[in-house]
Amino acid sequence: MQKRDFARSTHQALALLSLSLPHYTEFTQFFAESLSFQVDTSVTWGMLQLIIELSTQQQGAITRVARMLKVIGHKVELFNTYREQVPMVRQMKEACFDVHAYSCERNEPEWNKSPIDAEAAIEALWKPLARKYKLTILDIDGAFERIEKLSQLASAQQVKQNAHIDEVTKLQRFLSLSSETFSDQAKLPCVILPPAKTARFYDRDNIIARIDSHFETDSNPAELRSLALWGLGGVGKSHIALKYAHGKVKELDAILWIYSDTPVAIAQSFTVIATRLQLPDTKPQGHAENRILVLNWLQQTSSKWLLVFDNVEDSELLLEYWPVSSHGHALVTTRNHSLLFEPVQTGVEVFCFDREAGSQFLLHLLKMDVIKDLSAGETKSAIDLSEKLSGHALAISQMAGLIHRRSWSITEFLSIYEDNLKKKQGPHGLSEALDAVWQLSFESLDTKCSALLGVLSYVSPDSIPQAFFSEVLEDLLVLALVKRDKETRTLSVHRLVQMQFKYFMGPTDQQQAFYNTTLLLANAFPKDDSIKGQLYDRWEQCRLYLQHVLSLKNICKGDQLATEGIKPNPEFCELLNSCARYLIETASYEELTDVVKTSLSAFNSLESSRKDQSQLAIIYNQNALSYAHKGDFELGEKFLRYANDIIAMATPINLEQLSWNESNLGNVTAAAKKYEQALEWQVKAENTRRRAGGHDNMIRASAVMNQNMGRSLYLLGRFEEAHARLKTALQQLSESQNWAMIA
Repeated sequence: MQKRDFARSTHQALALLSLSLPHYTEFTQFFAESLSFQVDTSVTWGMLQLIIELSTQQQGAITRVARMLKVIGHKVELFNTYREQVPMVRQMKEACFDVHAYSCERNEPEWNKSPIDAEAAIEALWKPLARKYKLTILDIDGAFERIEKLSQLASAQQVKQNAHIDEVTKLQRFLSLSSETFSDQAKLPCVILPPAKTARFYDRDNIIARIDSHFETDSNPAELRSLALWGLGGVGKSHIALKYAHGKVKELDAILWIYSDTPVAIAQSFTVIATRLQLPDTKPQGHAENRILVLNWLQQTSSKWLLVFDNVEDSELLLEYWPVSSHGHALVTTRNHSLLFEPVQTGVEVFCFDREAGSQFLLHLLKMDVIKDLSAGETKSAIDLSEKLSGHALAISQMAGLIHRRSWSITEFLSIYEDNLKKKQGPHGLSEALDAVWQLSFESLDTKCSALLGVLSYVSPDSIPQAFFSEVLEDLLVLALVKRDKETRTLSVHRLVQMQFKYFMGPTDQQQAFYNTTLLLANAFPKDDSIKGQLYDRWEQCRLYLQHVLSLKNICKGDQLATEGIKPNPEFCELLNSCARYLIETASYEELTDVVKTSLSAFNSLESSRKDQSQLAIIYNQNALSYAHKGDFELGEKFLRYANDIIAMATPINLEQLSWNESNLGNVTAAAKKYEQALEWQVKAENTRRRAGGHDNMIRASAVMNQNMGRSLYLLGRFEEAHARLKTALQQLSESQNWAMIA
């Protein structure tokens, strides 16, 4: 049976590895062709075969080795992709040689040097191999980093004709930042941490010690040290990470907290870091560029730093933001234990409190409400309550808030809790115990608190602007359902609270919560208007609410798959249209595609009487720009024509909207190299704008029309006319102080 299992695992590992072999083949061929002298690559394949044969002779070895070789295969695949994209032969040859050298020089099958009959000996021999593997990956990533920069530079140069010279210059300057030329201009010390009342920190010192032990080891100081805290939701992973970070404030130069549950959250976190460090070339909305700047700084700086990636759900997303560095510490909190294999080095599972520690945590939270010498009955009740809640940290916090709010004794509360638990059918495990906790907490809320918590359940859980609400209800704070940061004036709510309150609400309440959230966000998120035509001067306000709009969008998109899901309203479509405008201006095309898709789906689900065709025209317009910016000009033109037909058939015709759409048609057809047609559309747009009238409107519109007309004339080779138009546009924009358009 054991032999059969070993054979099966060997077969599966080899099948996994076989998928990477074509990438190795392509790479070795390029390597052989790149050198000026003839080279036989059979030594590479011979070494690979030797490693595989030796690893099949040891129980469990082939699985580990196959996984290592598969990761290197992914790196080689990445190199092959860049090689096709970047026409820089000399640098490619250098990187290829480096990768080949790194892969070969450390692949000596070291585990065969000692007896293999003892399990302890095998594990001891795996450690140096694993260390060599990590060094190999680090070196290969270093070689690829330069190729990645070259690829970005090449891409930037392709769009140089579209006036993106500033981006090219920045990338060229960034590319020149080798370790010899790097100048650390970061503003230090820099501490970015979420709000916390340090008085609420309790225990977990054993886990803090394990983190310290891993980070402070001297086994290999020239490497990035990383550790993941993983476990059930609500057991205190983020709490422990925050406690550890607070303890290192005086020791480290930079402690950087990164919200990592969604692509938008992690991108915005890196922009905040770049801004707070005051890194050169940081842009408020340049998330992609800011990511590169931060990762480059982490690699090059000699400063001591700690990153905390909080609430990681997706390992692929984490890898995009994972630093390649020979120093520094990275702490990850997650429910996904697969992160322990890649890219994190090791992990610590965070369990619930045991009954004694849980009772002490409860008393710690109630320290302002209980006397020092508790009666024996109260002490026993605290232990019993901790046991019934299975030591779940968040549940204990909720109950402490309820006890404080109602001025109950622990014994009184325990009796009420047990009565509530008895109403639930079947066995009473952790899930049932927590359900009873949530029910007690939620049923204690009045109508206003319930409505507010409903809204908080539909937005992103972190960095919720307090100004979003006309008032903050203290009951939610007392019950520990919501946290407030007085300095940043933001709120946060635990993801588990959000999920449980959604379950607690019935379909009618869920729909009402969705409507309430939509109306509040629509009121807070800046709107595009026909006069300004841009949100540039309100980008900062857009940024504050973006992740909350996207959270609402994701909920609606997910619920629409259900039979009885959330039903969108016209205000929701209008909100997504405003959000899409901001994403267009900030070149966030990946998010834009999903927002427009959801907006169109939501519009189509509306009742006929509630469909505003002008909204559909806006959706089509934004969908067209999404396609155009991805290079699909044919589809872009198609959707713009749809929008044009809708606007033209309206009664009365919105001439301003028609003019902007015609202008976009001119830009898209110009991008498709239909220059004569593009000029015709720009002439139409200018004439339509004149018909629209309006003094304030005409000032900006005239500048934009002159700019677009100048671009079209330039592409047709009518340079004198183009120069006159562009000069006039620049003067008009300078007078209006529209710095976005001037740039």
